[in-house]
Amino acid sequence: MIGLPTVEANWALISESGIYQSFFDHHPDAVYVLDLHGDCRDANPACIQLLGYSRQELLRTPFKRIVVPEGLDRCACDDVGQWVQAKSITFETTAFHKHGHRVEIRVTHTPIVVGGNVIGVFGIAKDVTQQKRVEQELIDTERLYKLISENSEDIISYCHPDGTFGYISPSVETLLDYKQDELIGKANTCLYHPDDIPYVAAIGERIRSGEDVPRFTCRVRRKNGSYRWYETTLKFIRDEQENLVQMVGIGRDISEQMALSISLEHAVTMAKLGHWEWDLKTGNVSYSRQSYRNLGIDNANEVFTVERFASFVHPEDLESWREEIGKAVDARRTFDHTFRISRTDGAVRFLHSCGELVYDDDGVPVRMAGIAQDITEHKLLELQLQQSEERYRTLVENSLDAIGVFEDRKCVFMNSIGLQMFGATSEEIIGSDYFDFLHPSHYEESERRLQAIMWNERLRPIEYKWVRKNGEVFHAEVLGSRFSDTAIQVCIRDITERKQAYELLLRSEKLSAVGQLAAGIAHEIRNPLTALKGFTQMLREKSRGTKRRYFDIMSGELDRIEMILNEMLVLAKPQDRNFELKHVDLILLEVITFLSPQAMMKNVTIQTDFQRDLPMLSCEEGQLKQVFVNIIKNGIEAMPSGGNMLVRLKTQGDKVVVEFVDEGVGIPEDRMPKLGEPFFTTKEKGTGLGLMISHKIISAHNGTIGVQSRLGEGTTVSLSLPVGLPNR
Repeated sequence: MIGLPTVEANWALISESGIYQSFFDHHPDAVYVLDLHGDCRDANPACIQLLGYSRQELLRTPFKRIVVPEGLDRCACDDVGQWVQAKSITFETTAFHKHGHRVEIRVTHTPIVVGGNVIGVFGIAKDVTQQKRVEQELIDTERLYKLISENSEDIISYCHPDGTFGYISPSVETLLDYKQDELIGKANTCLYHPDDIPYVAAIGERIRSGEDVPRFTCRVRRKNGSYRWYETTLKFIRDEQENLVQMVGIGRDISEQMALSISLEHAVTMAKLGHWEWDLKTGNVSYSRQSYRNLGIDNANEVFTVERFASFVHPEDLESWREEIGKAVDARRTFDHTFRISRTDGAVRFLHSCGELVYDDDGVPVRMAGIAQDITEHKLLELQLQQSEERYRTLVENSLDAIGVFEDRKCVFMNSIGLQMFGATSEEIIGSDYFDFLHPSHYEESERRLQAIMWNERLRPIEYKWVRKNGEVFHAEVLGSRFSDTAIQVCIRDITERKQAYELLLRSEKLSAVGQLAAGIAHEIRNPLTALKGFTQMLREKSRGTKRRYFDIMSGELDRIEMILNEMLVLAKPQDRNFELKHVDLILLEVITFLSPQAMMKNVTIQTDFQRDLPMLSCEEGQLKQVFVNIIKNGIEAMPSGGNMLVRLKTQGDKVVVEFVDEGVGIPEDRMPKLGEPFFTTKEKGTGLGLMISHKIISAHNGTIGVQSRLGEGTTVSLSLPVGLPNR
C-alpha cells in the first residue's frame, strides 16, 4: 500500500477486511459505500438487485441521482461529509430503479471514521414494508383485540374499482378533520402525499390486474395540510369473473411508529434482530453483535460452532431444532423455526430464526445465512392475549345470563346459557334476526333502543317479553352495549321466577288484607244478620199468599249472606286441621253422588276414570270435600246447555293427581292470571272466594292447583297432592 494516498489506503484497508467482506456480501439488505463527494465506492449484490444497476454502473453514476434523501434540508448540499456530522442518520426516501420505477426504502447512513476523520458513508437500505412485517403481526393482533373489546377507532372505507370513496367511517372527522360527505364520491388519491401517489397508483394497477395486495403504507393529508403516516389493510370483493367490485380498507395511524425508526442499528437493537452465517464445511458460525446479545454474551469475539449454539437451545426444543435445520440442509430448503434458548444469565427466551443456503458455482451448498430475532415479548403478548380471550370466554360461558352479539341485527354469537334460554341449538340461533327472539309488541321500542346503543347512549335495563323456539313467551331484562361499528352485545336475564315470586308476594299480601277485612266484616255483620234472620222467620210464619213468597226470597238471600260470611271466616283465621289417611277415590265418589242430582237438573253427565290401587292420602277430609264441591259446581255452572264432565284420578310419581275436565264455555286468556284473586269471578252471582279458599286448602296440603282453558272448548282443573304427610 506504499504510495497510496491516505484516504485510498484507508479504503483498501476496509475492503481487505474479511469481517467487512462477509457482512458486505451476504447482508440481506442493500449495502453501499459512498465517499465524501457522494460517489459510490462499492455495492453489495442486494443493492445491485434492488436498484437494477450493475456494480460498474453504480461506480460510474453519482449516487445522489439514484437515492435522494427527500424532506431533509441538510441532505440538499453536494458535500456528503457536511450533513453526516459524525453520527448516524436514518430517513425514508425513494430510490430510482434503472428501469425508471421508484422504490420506497428506509436508509441508515453511518459515517466511516478512520484516524479520527470521516472519509465516507456506509449505507444500508431496507424495504419498509418487508422490515416491518414482524412488527405488523403484533399490531394486527392488538388491533383485533381492541376492535372486539374497545371498538375500533380506525378509518374504515369502501372504495369502488376506480378508487372513489363509496363510504368512509365517521372516525375520519376525529382523525383527519374531514366530514364524511366531503370525501364520499371523491378519489382516494385526494388524501395522499403527492410523492406517494405513484406508489399508491401502482398498487391500484396490481389490484385491478387481479392481485390481492394485503396492505400498503403512505402519508395521508389532514384537512389542516399536515400529513400522517397510515398503514391501510385491504380486503377485496370480486364477482364470479374475478372482476373487482369493491375494496374495503382499514387505515391506522402509524406516525409514531415511523418516527421511532431513527437508525438501522437502533431498529435492529429494538427488534432484537441478529444476523448469522454458518459455514457448512468447517461448522463455524459467525454472529452479528445483536445475535450475541440475544444469547446473553458480551464477548462478541467468541468463536461459535453449531454444537456450541446447540448448548443454548432449550432441552425440550433441541430435538425439533436439530430436525428442522437438518431438513433444511438435506432438502435444500429455507430454514424457518421458532424455539427457546437458555441464555447465559439463565433467562429463557424465544427465538425465531430463518436461513437460506448459499451455493458455490457447482451448485453445492457451502453456507447458510440467516437472521435470528428474539420474539419473547411477542410470544408473551400472544400468551397474554390468549389468556385474556380464555378469561373472557370463560366469563361469558359461565355467566348466568344469556350473552349474545348481533351484527346488523343478525346473531353472530350466543353463549350456552342463551341457547338454553331460547331452547335452540347454535346452528338455529346464529344468523337469526334479533326480532326473531322478541315479542312483536316490543319491536318499535326496541328499534329505537338499538339505534341509541349504536350512538353510544347509556341505557338502563328494560323488561321485554321474549319468545323461545317452541313459541313459549317469557319475561326477561335486556341490557345492550355497542360492540363495534356494526355490532351490539346484549345481556338477557330471565326474570320469570322473580316475577312469579313477586306475584306470589302480591297475592299473599292480598290474601292477608282480605283476611283482615273479612274478619272485620264478618264480625260487624253476623250479629245484625242473626236478628234479621229471626224477624224474617217470624214474619214469614204470619204471612200468607204472595207475601209469604217474598219472605222466602228474603230468607234465601240472608242464608246466602251467611254462607259468604262463613267463607270469609275461612280466610280470616286458621282452621283446625285433623289430617288422617283417607282413600281420595271414596271422597270423590261421595262428592259426585251428592252433586249428581244437581248435575242431572242441568243436563250434565259426570263420568269417572279412576286408577286402581291408589295410595291413601293424608288429608283433612272435610276441606278436600269443600274443594271438590267448589270445582265440580263451577264445572256444572260453566255448562248451561248441558254436557259431560270427566273426573280423572291417577298417580304421578309420589303425587296423586285429580283432574276435572268440563265442556263449558271456557275462560278468556286475559282473565286466567287473575283466577284465585279475591272477589274476581267469571260467574254472574259468584264472589271469587271459592277458588281462593280452594287454593288455600290445597296449599295447606302441600299441593298445587293448575287451570287450563280454551274459550268455547272447556276447562281442565288439575289438583296435585303429595302422598306423604304435609307440613303442619
